[in-house]
Amino acid sequence: MNNKEVYDKTNGRCWYCGIELKEITRIEDKYGNMISKIEPDNFVIDHIVPRFYGGSSDIDNLVPCCWKCNSTKRTFDIEKFRFRQMLKLNGVPRFSDEQVRYLYSMGFYFNLTRYEFYFEKMGLI
Repeated sequence: MNNKEVYDKTNGRCWYCGIELKEITRIEDKYGNMISKIEPDNFVIDHIVPRFYGGSSDIDNLVPCCWKCNSTKRTFDIEKFRFRQMLKLNGVPRFSDEQVRYLYSMGFYFNLTRYEFYFEKMGLI
């Protein structure tokens, strides 16, 4: 497996949000050290099923992703990530899982618009 195989899965777009991806560039800092220039649309590789939960590094479990989606998804599974994106899309304040469970137990439900990922819109799965 190489990065190009993963990148080509979506023709250079983020698997989740669809933003056009670009390679991470390396720049020299003021001390002469080479560092990665991180921008929200930088190309990184994400594990659909996180390694934290036993996901493999096989090509079928790897997808192109922007830095922003990758850092937001963290070790969430796809549905938990979708829920987080729906909260954000609908302007709901950021709650912990415990707070959301408490609100639901008290009968408070969010009227959320479903968040559809780029790979769903494009029929990639």
